[in-house]
Amino acid sequence: MFYLYAITESPEPPERAGLRAARLRAIDEGGLVAIVSEHADLRLEATEDDLWTHEEIVEELMDRGAVLPMRLASTLPDEEAVRATLRERRHEFEAALEHVRGAVELGIRAVIDTEPSDRPVSGTAGARGPGTAYMLSRLERERRGADAAARIHEPLAELARESIHRLGSQPQPRLNASYLVDRDRLEAFRVRVEQLSDEVIEATIVCTGPWPPYSFSSPESGR
Repeated sequence: MFYLYAITESPEPPERAGLRAARLRAIDEGGLVAIVSEHADLRLEATEDDLWTHEEIVEELMDRGAVLPMRLASTLPDEEAVRATLRERRHEFEAALEHVRGAVELGIRAVIDTEPSDRPVSGTAGARGPGTAYMLSRLERERRGADAAARIHEPLAELARESIHRLGSQPQPRLNASYLVDRDRLEAFRVRVEQLSDEVIEATIVCTGPWPPYSFSSPESGR
């Protein structure tokens, strides 16, 4: 069984061990390379050690050039299956590598405080019963959350090649967003995050990364 860490163009694997101390290999099929380790029997349990081993290998590859990270537990039965995958999906992999070349992923997590102010929410005065007042208050909190999320996300999206975001609402609004950012714009992105932390006072904003582009590598997107 072959465990897949990433698809890349680097002809050499990182000089370190893979999962379960297995030797890393680079399987090159016409310039498209799969970084793998071979195992007689591999039972993954998504332990912290497994997650970090996978992540550290992909991050080292990211420092060498464009990389398409594979999800944890991606396996193929043998070397020929790996080569066949590289041949059959060559166009897809090459397009995805070109898409992320020269860029990395940055993450934004923002918790938004939408507690109402002292003044009553518009429309609650004279409302018929506590149920109506509750619904109006909830709608107002959701509106405030969406407004704050937009004020964070939109300026950052302008600095990125591509972005994805999601706004959760329970127990309070939380923005989770990922941005594919050119390496030469990393500092500008971080500076803008700091500015937004001062401007959007109702939100606590955390920026993470740079990471390999898990969210923007189409063959394995959707982390």
